[in-house]
This record gives sequence, structure tokens and C-alpha cells, in this order.
Amino acid sequence: MKKRGISQLIATVLIIVFVVAIALTIFSFAKKTATGETTKSGDKAVAQDVCRDKVKIRINNVDTKSDSTKLRIQVENLKKQTITDFVIRAESGSKVDISKVKQLLNGYEKAVLTVDEKFATDTIKVIPQITLKRPEITSVAEGWWLCSDQMATYKIR
Repeated sequence: MKKRGISQLIATVLIIVFVVAIALTIFSFAKKTATGETTKSGDKAVAQDVCRDKVKIRINNVDTKSDSTKLRIQVENLKKQTITDFVIRAESGSKVDISKVKQLLNGYEKAVLTVDEKFATDTIKVIPQITLKRPEITSVAEGWWLCSDQMATYKIR
């Protein structure tokens, strides 16, 4: 009878060790996941702050006359933050065309963005994109964000 008691004791100890090992594994995974998501959320908040406080653009003019197949959009950076790219949205009634333009625009500079005009455009919307690096962000070495709240609109017709 003593042997049976020892076998049951060993089985109970092994079950407890197994359950504790599984619990530690789950806890470790959850901690890594939660920490990663928190860091990403922090980076998003930093990017939103930069967009709100340090990014502002204006469309000074849209030239449609010099070339009937191109739109030349004169954009001005009104704040210090460097803008790395732009998303251009051309609209006419229910028609929409979206283009991405790679154009580095430093603080307080002006540039001309050129996109194809696929139809007679009524409205141009320009959304600035910024790139942030460490130490401003922590989850990745470099990341980009669209500053959609800083979109500039220009009515052509």
C-alpha cells in the first residue's frame, strides 16, 4: 500500500508542475503581447501629436492649363516638421482618383506636386505623410503616418 501512495503523490506533483509550467507560458506570452501593443499605441499617440502640433499644409494653386493631362499642385509646408510623401485625392462628382506622390518637403518650404489628371477634376485634397524615427518612436526603427486631420482642400471649379 505504501507504493500506491507514493505513485499518487508523484502523479499529483507532476500534474501541479505541468499546470504551473503552462500557466507561466501563457503569462509570458500575454505579457509580451500586451507590452508590444502598448508600445505601438504609444507610437501612434506620438505620431498623432506630431501631426496635430507640427504639421500643416496649404494648397496655394492648382495648375490645369499648362498641360491638360497633368495637375500641378503648389503645396506649402506651414510648419517645421518635414513631410516625406503626399496622398492626392482628385474628385469630380462621384469620380475619385487617389495617387501617392513621393516628395520631401522640409519645414516652411513650397513644392509642386504633379499627378495625372484622369478626368476633369473639381476638387483636390492633399494629405501629408510623415516619417518618424527613434527616439520619437520605440516599437520600430522607422515608421510612417498619414496626417489625415491636416488634409488641405482646393476647389478648382
